Amino acid sequence: MEIKGFLFDFDGVIANTMEVNFACWRDTFAKYNYDLDKERYFLLEGMGTKNIAEIFIDEIEGPRPTWKEIAVNKNALFLKRFNQKIYPEIFPILDILEKKQIPFAIVTGSDKHRLEGAVDKEFLSRFNAYVTVDDTARPKPNPDPYLKGAELIDIDPASCVVVENAPAGLTAGKKTGAFTIGILTTLSRSDLEEADLIFDDHRALLNWIEENVDV
Repeated sequence: MEIKGFLFDFDGVIANTMEVNFACWRDTFAKYNYDLDKERYFLLEGMGTKNIAEIFIDEIEGPRPTWKEIAVNKNALFLKRFNQKIYPEIFPILDILEKKQIPFAIVTGSDKHRLEGAVDKEFLSRFNAYVTVDDTARPKPNPDPYLKGAELIDIDPASCVVVENAPAGLTAGKKTGAFTIGILTTLSRSDLEEADLIFDDHRALLNWIEENVDV
Protein backbone atom coordinates (compact mmCIF):
# COMPACT_ATOMS: atom_id res chain seq x y z
CA MET A 1 0.00 0.00 0.00
CA GLU A 2 1.10 3.56 -0.68
CA ILE A 3 0.89 5.47 2.59
CA LYS A 4 -0.80 8.82 2.06
CA GLY A 5 -2.04 9.75 5.55
CA PHE A 6 -1.69 8.96 9.24
CA LEU A 7 -4.45 8.97 11.86
CA PHE A 8 -3.29 8.81 15.47
CA ASP A 9 -5.27 8.08 18.59
CA PHE A 10 -4.32 10.51 21.36
CA ASP A 11 -4.38 8.81 24.77
CA GLY A 12 -1.67 6.18 24.96
CA VAL A 13 -0.44 6.92 21.42
CA ILE A 14 0.43 10.62 21.17
CA ALA A 15 0.56 11.29 24.90
CA ASN A 16 1.34 9.20 27.94
CA THR A 17 -1.99 9.87 29.61
CA MET A 18 -3.43 6.50 30.45
CA GLU A 19 -2.28 6.16 34.05
CA VAL A 20 -3.48 9.63 35.01
CA ASN A 21 -6.65 9.07 32.98
CA PHE A 22 -7.38 5.91 34.93
CA ALA A 23 -6.65 7.61 38.26
CA CYS A 24 -9.13 10.38 37.42
CA TRP A 25 -11.82 7.89 36.45
CA ARG A 26 -11.12 5.81 39.57
CA ASP A 27 -11.22 8.77 41.94
CA THR A 28 -14.41 10.09 40.37
CA PHE A 29 -16.21 6.76 40.73
CA ALA A 30 -14.84 6.26 44.24
CA LYS A 31 -17.20 9.03 45.36
CA TYR A 32 -20.01 6.59 44.58
CA ASN A 33 -18.33 3.65 46.33
CA TYR A 34 -17.47 2.02 43.02
CA ASP A 35 -14.06 0.38 42.57
CA LEU A 36 -12.98 0.84 38.96
CA ASP A 37 -10.85 -1.95 37.47
CA LYS A 38 -7.82 -0.64 35.56
CA GLU A 39 -7.49 -3.34 32.90
CA ARG A 40 -11.19 -3.26 32.18
CA TYR A 41 -11.02 0.50 31.70
CA PHE A 42 -8.00 0.19 29.39
CA LEU A 43 -9.92 -2.27 27.22
CA LEU A 44 -12.75 0.26 26.83
CA GLU A 45 -10.49 3.24 26.15
CA GLY A 46 -11.37 5.24 23.05
CA MET A 47 -15.10 4.56 23.17
CA GLY A 48 -15.89 8.08 24.37
CA THR A 49 -16.56 9.42 27.82
CA LYS A 50 -20.33 8.97 27.66
CA ASN A 51 -20.18 5.32 26.65
CA ILE A 52 -17.49 4.42 29.18
CA ALA A 53 -19.20 6.29 32.01
CA GLU A 54 -22.56 4.66 31.34
CA ILE A 55 -21.05 1.16 31.43
CA PHE A 56 -19.74 1.71 34.94
CA ILE A 57 -22.65 3.81 36.18
CA ASP A 58 -24.96 0.86 35.52
CA GLU A 59 -22.98 -1.14 38.07
CA ILE A 60 -23.18 1.39 40.92
CA GLU A 61 -25.24 0.24 43.86
CA GLY A 62 -27.35 3.06 45.24
CA PRO A 63 -27.96 6.55 43.81
CA ARG A 64 -26.37 6.90 40.39
CA PRO A 65 -24.90 10.06 38.85
CA THR A 66 -25.50 11.06 35.26
CA TRP A 67 -22.75 10.46 32.76
CA LYS A 68 -22.33 14.23 32.43
CA GLU A 69 -21.67 14.56 36.17
CA ILE A 70 -19.01 11.89 35.86
CA ALA A 71 -17.51 13.56 32.79
CA VAL A 72 -17.31 17.01 34.38
CA ASN A 73 -15.65 15.69 37.52
CA LYS A 74 -13.28 13.37 35.70
CA ASN A 75 -12.16 16.00 33.15
CA ALA A 76 -11.62 18.59 35.88
CA LEU A 77 -9.31 16.19 37.69
CA PHE A 78 -7.47 15.38 34.46
CA LEU A 79 -6.80 18.99 33.53
CA LYS A 80 -5.55 19.63 37.05
CA ARG A 81 -3.23 16.63 37.14
CA PHE A 82 -1.95 16.11 33.58
CA ASN A 83 1.43 17.58 32.77
CA GLN A 84 1.72 17.31 28.99
CA LYS A 85 3.72 14.11 28.47
CA ILE A 86 4.06 13.59 24.75
CA TYR A 87 5.92 10.40 23.91
CA PRO A 88 9.37 11.65 22.77
CA GLU A 89 9.41 9.57 19.58
CA ILE A 90 6.28 11.36 18.38
CA PHE A 91 8.31 14.47 17.51
CA PRO A 92 10.63 12.77 14.98
CA ILE A 93 7.64 10.82 13.62
CA LEU A 94 5.83 14.08 12.87
CA ASP A 95 9.05 15.55 11.42
CA ILE A 96 9.26 12.68 8.93
CA LEU A 97 5.62 13.01 7.91
CA GLU A 98 5.92 16.76 7.49
CA LYS A 99 9.07 16.39 5.39
CA LYS A 100 7.29 13.91 3.14
CA GLN A 101 4.16 16.13 3.09
CA ILE A 102 2.00 13.30 4.40
CA PRO A 103 -0.97 14.76 6.29
CA PHE A 104 -1.79 13.48 9.76
CA ALA A 105 -4.56 13.94 12.29
CA ILE A 106 -5.55 13.05 15.82
CA VAL A 107 -8.67 10.92 16.21
CA THR A 108 -9.56 10.68 19.87
CA GLY A 109 -12.38 9.50 22.10
CA SER A 110 -11.71 12.54 24.26
CA ASP A 111 -13.87 15.64 24.04
CA LYS A 112 -12.59 18.85 22.47
CA HIS A 113 -12.39 20.75 25.78
CA ARG A 114 -10.13 18.17 27.38
CA LEU A 115 -7.89 17.79 24.33
CA GLU A 116 -7.38 21.51 23.84
CA GLY A 117 -6.95 22.05 27.57
CA ALA A 118 -4.33 19.33 27.92
CA VAL A 119 -2.09 19.96 24.92
CA ASP A 120 0.09 22.91 24.06
CA LYS A 121 -1.50 24.87 21.21
CA GLU A 122 1.73 25.01 19.23
CA PHE A 123 2.06 21.22 19.32
CA LEU A 124 -1.61 20.68 18.46
CA SER A 125 -1.26 23.04 15.50
CA ARG A 126 1.22 20.65 13.88
CA PHE A 127 -1.67 18.31 13.09
CA ASN A 128 -3.64 18.91 9.92
CA ALA A 129 -6.85 18.16 11.83
CA TYR A 130 -8.19 16.57 14.96
CA VAL A 131 -11.40 14.69 15.58
CA THR A 132 -12.91 14.42 19.05
CA VAL A 133 -15.92 12.58 20.38
CA ASP A 134 -17.91 15.78 19.81
CA ASP A 135 -17.46 15.56 16.05
CA THR A 136 -19.30 12.34 15.14
CA ALA A 137 -22.63 10.82 16.04
CA ARG A 138 -21.07 7.46 16.87
CA PRO A 139 -17.77 6.93 18.73
CA LYS A 140 -15.22 4.15 18.35
CA PRO A 141 -15.56 1.16 17.73
CA ASN A 142 -17.77 2.56 14.95
CA PRO A 143 -15.78 3.75 11.92
CA ASP A 144 -17.22 7.29 12.02
CA PRO A 145 -14.29 9.00 13.85
CA TYR A 146 -11.67 7.60 11.49
CA LEU A 147 -13.81 8.27 8.44
CA LYS A 148 -14.09 11.87 9.64
CA GLY A 149 -10.34 12.08 10.20
CA ALA A 150 -9.60 10.79 6.70
CA GLU A 151 -12.13 13.24 5.28
CA LEU A 152 -10.52 16.18 7.06
CA ILE A 153 -7.06 15.38 5.69
CA ASP A 154 -8.62 14.62 2.29
CA ILE A 155 -7.18 11.10 2.01
CA ASP A 156 -8.96 7.86 1.16
CA PRO A 157 -9.16 5.84 4.42
CA ALA A 158 -7.73 2.82 2.59
CA SER A 159 -4.53 4.82 2.05
CA CYS A 160 -4.26 5.79 5.73
CA VAL A 161 -2.39 4.24 8.64
CA VAL A 162 -4.29 4.19 11.94
CA VAL A 163 -2.18 3.99 15.11
CA GLU A 164 -4.00 2.78 18.21
CA ASN A 165 -3.45 1.28 21.66
CA ALA A 166 -6.93 -0.14 22.34
CA PRO A 167 -9.32 -2.63 20.71
CA ALA A 168 -12.16 -0.17 20.07
CA GLY A 169 -9.92 2.08 18.02
CA LEU A 170 -8.45 -0.79 16.03
CA THR A 171 -11.93 -2.05 15.21
CA ALA A 172 -12.94 1.44 14.09
CA GLY A 173 -9.86 1.77 11.92
CA LYS A 174 -10.28 -1.67 10.34
CA LYS A 175 -13.88 -0.87 9.42
CA THR A 176 -12.66 2.04 7.27
CA GLY A 177 -10.24 -0.15 5.35
CA ALA A 178 -7.19 1.56 6.85
CA PHE A 179 -3.95 -0.22 7.68
CA THR A 180 -3.88 -0.54 11.47
CA ILE A 181 -0.96 -0.51 13.90
CA GLY A 182 -1.32 -1.43 17.55
CA ILE A 183 1.17 -0.13 20.10
CA LEU A 184 1.64 -1.85 23.47
CA THR A 185 1.54 1.12 25.82
CA THR A 186 -1.31 -0.17 27.99
CA LEU A 187 -2.49 -3.62 26.93
CA SER A 188 -1.05 -6.99 25.93
CA ARG A 189 -0.36 -8.24 22.43
CA SER A 190 -3.37 -10.58 22.61
CA ASP A 191 -5.66 -7.61 23.27
CA LEU A 192 -4.55 -5.93 20.04
CA GLU A 193 -4.46 -8.97 17.77
CA GLU A 194 -6.88 -7.31 15.33
CA ALA A 195 -4.10 -4.93 14.24
CA ASP A 196 -2.22 -5.50 10.98
CA LEU A 197 1.03 -4.79 12.86
CA ILE A 198 1.82 -4.61 16.56
CA PHE A 199 4.81 -2.76 18.03
CA ASP A 200 6.18 -3.00 21.54
CA ASP A 201 6.86 0.71 21.82
CA HIS A 202 7.16 4.03 20.03
CA ARG A 203 10.78 3.41 19.07
CA ALA A 204 9.68 0.40 17.01
CA LEU A 205 6.93 2.51 15.42
CA LEU A 206 9.45 5.23 14.55
CA ASN A 207 11.81 2.67 12.99
CA TRP A 208 8.97 1.27 10.87
CA ILE A 209 7.97 4.71 9.65
CA GLU A 210 11.59 5.54 8.79
CA GLU A 211 11.78 2.34 6.72
CA ASN A 212 8.37 2.55 5.05
CA VAL A 213 7.81 6.25 4.45
CA ASP A 214 10.27 7.54 1.87
CA VAL A 215 11.97 10.80 2.75
